[in-house]
Amino acid sequence: MPPRRRAIPPVSGPAAPKGASKEAPAAASPPNRPRSTGYIVRASELGSYSYCRRAWWLRYVAGLEPPAAARARLEGGHWRHAEHGRGLWMAGILWKLGVACMIVAGALALFWLLTGMLTH
Repeated sequence: MPPRRRAIPPVSGPAAPKGASKEAPAAASPPNRPRSTGYIVRASELGSYSYCRRAWWLRYVAGLEPPAAARARLEGGHWRHAEHGRGLWMAGILWKLGVACMIVAGALALFWLLTGMLTH
């Protein structure tokens, strides 16, 4: 059974956009991207929503961007994920190389055994 999510607190304070209601923004749809236009939801947007619905609403509906310090952390995270992806790619290559070496070693051992049996 999935864990229950707590309700989003009402929008208030300086982060609230002009004209925003005081209700939770969970059902809000972006005014500049209506569904009838065939808007494609990006994976990063889904990740943002699943991580924090409030942050998603502030960024994609209200149009507010994170401060410079947060953007620097986001860029650092992108760099680290790219580095991790390159490491995983290299691990896959090395794994395949190891399997190929084991196949060659097995074939050579079989050849050595068969030639040893035929000479005796």
